[in-house]
Amino acid sequence: MLRSLLVAELKRIRKTSDLPCDESTVQPDEPVAGLAGGLAPHEVVALASTALSFFDLDGSISPDGLAVLFSLGQWAYYLHNTWRPSDATIVFSTSGSTGEPKKIRMPYCFLVQDARILSNLFPNITRVLAMVPPHHIYGFTFTVLIPRYTGIRCDDLRGKPPRQIFRELQSGDLIVSIPFFWKFFAEISASFPLSVSGVTSTAPCPREVIQTLYGRGIQTLYEVYGSSESSCMGFRNDPEGPHRLSPAWTRIDADHFVRTRADGSFSEAYTFQDLLAWQDEQHFYISKRIDNAVQVAGVNVFPARVEEQLLAHESVAECTVRLMRLDEGERLKAFVVMKDRFQHPAGLEEKLREYLAARLSPPEIPRVITFGKALPRNSMGKLTDWTADRFKSNE
Repeated sequence: MLRSLLVAELKRIRKTSDLPCDESTVQPDEPVAGLAGGLAPHEVVALASTALSFFDLDGSISPDGLAVLFSLGQWAYYLHNTWRPSDATIVFSTSGSTGEPKKIRMPYCFLVQDARILSNLFPNITRVLAMVPPHHIYGFTFTVLIPRYTGIRCDDLRGKPPRQIFRELQSGDLIVSIPFFWKFFAEISASFPLSVSGVTSTAPCPREVIQTLYGRGIQTLYEVYGSSESSCMGFRNDPEGPHRLSPAWTRIDADHFVRTRADGSFSEAYTFQDLLAWQDEQHFYISKRIDNAVQVAGVNVFPARVEEQLLAHESVAECTVRLMRLDEGERLKAFVVMKDRFQHPAGLEEKLREYLAARLSPPEIPRVITFGKALPRNSMGKLTDWTADRFKSNE
């Protein structure tokens, strides 16, 4: 668990997935300062801070105090003797690319409960192939806890292209990925080996992608529905069918749910964040996602946040931002109405891009900015879609 966390954090600090270490090569007697070819003192302290925060031990020792311990084994020994799984929490952060990250504390017993339930969906797997980071709740459940409690191997394949991963697939593999990468798998015109399964989460996976993957011979592909605040809430392996409520949850009225603890007691009541249409007490469809996040290159982004930044520019009168259509691409696009004194000056789009680049992450920056005299609306006055052209006349 600690090795997974530190390797993931190293890849974040160094901003690369191709480091001279991975979880399988990091040994207990490895000097912490020697990881990834040698770390600067401030990088060791950053790792210590992440480890303490993840295990909710910020108050037990300072990052500097943990950083002075020499080896990974010493770090693990200290954390093991301080952190108690029976009543402990794991702390996850929501995506910082869409604003200030929010700390989410999840009882470890609930994560283990989810891991045991979800592992039963894949009874015959012999290897987990991780294409997601283990320090987010989806990745932690599937690439840390499920291998831990089933005794199967997990290979970290982040950074490898889907075509290379496809060529190396073996019978019994479980691919843990996201919709962004499943689209690439669907484009490979070859059949999956026998008994290869998959799981997807973090955003809706297009129905046609899942149907294509089944046509290519994947044994089963489960969509897992949940959030950082709740962990797994439901799942399905039929893109046309409803999600099944996880056995961990009990519905107590139309909008409230509780978790069942190992001792039979219930957690506090929880409200699911999206609008759900219930087929019966155990099955539901997702009618509408309330948080309005969309996924760009595997990252959840909020178009409303991009709109706020555009509207703060002195030249922008109105704007709207949305995800491109499938025939346009897989990034955001923006439609911008300029103030009268700023009508299409030379280099306008480049200036707006420079402005956004200083305030947003790369996945949040629109791939195409369309300019017009009025925002596109239908006969009812509601905002509608548009073709992603640089300039558009809509007088």
